[in-house]
Amino acid sequence: METPVYGTFMSDEQVKAALPTFNAFHPLGRNGQPADIAEAILVLASERASWITGTVLPVDGGVMAGRHA
Repeated sequence: METPVYGTFMSDEQVKAALPTFNAFHPLGRNGQPADIAEAILVLASERASWITGTVLPVDGGVMAGRHA
């Protein structure tokens, strides 16, 4: 997830160099953005989720689903 937290323990230059290397870790091929989490929350808080009574919803770019070589 690309958030400002990286700036708490890395320099701006280190963050800019490191974040692109994480893309390959995610099967969808990109790092998550805060909006990705927000969209999932909005769906679950909306009427569209009125039939959902409980679930584990990984919002992780496919990491938990596994990667294929």
